[in-house]
Amino acid sequence: MTECRRGAPEKGSRWRSQQRSRTSGEQAGRTEGVAAARQKLLQRRAHRDAEGHDPSRKEVQGTTTVVIITVFLFGVYFWAVDAIIGKTLDHFLKSLAHR
Repeated sequence: MTECRRGAPEKGSRWRSQQRSRTSGEQAGRTEGVAAARQKLLQRRAHRDAEGHDPSRKEVQGTTTVVIITVFLFGVYFWAVDAIIGKTLDHFLKSLAHR
């Protein structure tokens, strides 16, 4: 029997069919695992919603502060990147125009 590059027997052999069935079983196991995880997540959400937990004023203020600071920092970052790229492009185009 000749072997493929990865050391597996030729196509159509018993080894390939065993690999396919093993892969199908693994996929079924993963699907069941995903379904169980999703069910567990939904149960936790339902439990949390049943408790009726609302964030405190302090939690909302803290989160809002983080969001405002983050937006400001990203704005400064993108402004700086835009300025650098713009100046570089202007310099490049002016150097091409003088040739």
